[in-house]
Amino acid sequence: MAKLSIEEIIAKKEECIERVQIKTCLIHSKFLGGDLEFHSLSSGDLSDMRDRLKKDTKKGMLYFIFMSADDLRNEKLLKAYNCDKKENFRIIERIFTEAERSKIIEILQELNGLNDVNPDEIYRVQLEEIKN
Repeated sequence: MAKLSIEEIIAKKEECIERVQIKTCLIHSKFLGGDLEFHSLSSGDLSDMRDRLKKDTKKGMLYFIFMSADDLRNEKLLKAYNCDKKENFRIIERIFTEAERSKIIEILQELNGLNDVNPDEIYRVQLEEIKN
C-alpha cells in the first residue's frame, strides 16, 4: 500500500463524517408493548463506559444501556421505579430481563460501531526508529 495523499483523505471526508455521527434506532420490547429510542454514544461517553466495564462488567453494561436511551434517564421514570440517584442506571435491571439486556447490548454495540472493525482493515505496515 502507498502512503495516502491529502487529496485522498479529503475525498473520503463525507464518509468519515458519516461514520462518527450519532446514530439512533428503535428497539422493540414485546413485554413493554412498544419501541424505545436508543442512540450511539459520544466518544467521551464510550470512554466512560469502557472505564466502568473494567471496574465492574455488569454495572458497565447497565450503564451502556442507560446512557443510550434518554427516556430511561427521565426523572419521573426513575422516581417511579425508586432508583437511587447514585446508581440510577440500575433502572435497567428493573425494566429488562438479563436476556433482554444481552440482546440490547448486542444492538448497541452494532449501533456504536464497536463490532465493525475487521483486524485486517487497520494494521501497522512499518515501524521506523526516529533518529536524532
